[in-house]
Amino acid sequence: PGISAEIYRLSFHSLVAPLVDDLITEHTFDDEAELFTEREHDGFDQLLMRQSDQNKEFIFVKEQVVMYIDYSGKVEADVIIGNAAEKIRLLTEN
Repeated sequence: PGISAEIYRLSFHSLVAPLVDDLITEHTFDDEAELFTEREHDGFDQLLMRQSDQNKEFIFVKEQVVMYIDYSGKVEADVIIGNAAEKIRLLTEN
C-alpha cells in the first residue's frame, strides 16, 4: 500500500477551478480525464474520484483548499474520504 497527498491553500477562490483542471491533466493520460467522477459529500464543495482495482485518486475542494490524494491499497474509498474530510475541515477553520 502507498499514499501520496498534495495540499494547496489558495489566496483567491478564482484559482480553484484552474488548479483542479491542472491536477486532472497532470495525473492522467490524454483520454483518462473523464474517468474522474463527481461524488456528493457534505464535507466538501467538490469531490472528484477515479478508481481502479487497487488504485484510487481523489481531488477534494472546500473553500480555498484543494487536496489531491493518490492511494494504492485495499482500504475502502469511504475511509479515505472521511479522513480527508476531517483534515480539510481543520485546514478551513479560522
